Amino acid sequence: MGLDSAQLATAVNQMQAHIDQGSTYEWEHSAYLDPNGTEPGTGGNCSSTASNCVVTAGENNPSEAPASGDQGSGVLNIEANTNAITNNDYIEAGNLITFRVGGGGYQYHTGLVLGVERQDGTTTITFGHNSSTAGAASETFTIGDGSTWDNRTHGFYWWDNTPNLVNAGIQPSTTIVGSGPTYIQPIPATTLTPR
Repeated sequence: MGLDSAQLATAVNQMQAHIDQGSTYEWEHSAYLDPNGTEPGTGGNCSSTASNCVVTAGENNPSEAPASGDQGSGVLNIEANTNAITNNDYIEAGNLITFRVGGGGYQYHTGLVLGVERQDGTTTITFGHNSSTAGAASETFTIGDGSTWDNRTHGFYWWDNTPNLVNAGIQPSTTIVGSGPTYIQPIPATTLTPR
């Protein structure tokens, strides 16, 4: 499974804790002001809640304002600090998701993917988020179905920067025993490509 799977699962469990413990929406609690985001059961905005899941999984706060970021938008900072997923086949539970909301007011929103179901050529996404209308909650939509959340989706993002063992330069070895001497030969490391 590797470190990636464990980190993603931790982030998903943390978002579920936000939903189960009733995290409330509070605009003033922005993740780029709190390096850990806000904990389950407390008030926070959408980026604070999503960032808390990533920090709990052992990564840096993705809402920290980068040089190219916007101090006024944790969502834009998340997009600037993570890697966009350009192929829907790579979307998985634990990824971040961002939205663009029209109609005036604050136009950015974010959450964390809780589950992905692929069946008969369709991809259905369940995500958790903290919204001003419902607090921490989960929603489901199918990519391309024209629903509100489908139309608002801006992108999916991969935040896990902790390398797996093969990427950390640790090469497993194997011992081959024959009728002659014993040889230890490294197994070539596989390079993992970003999603």
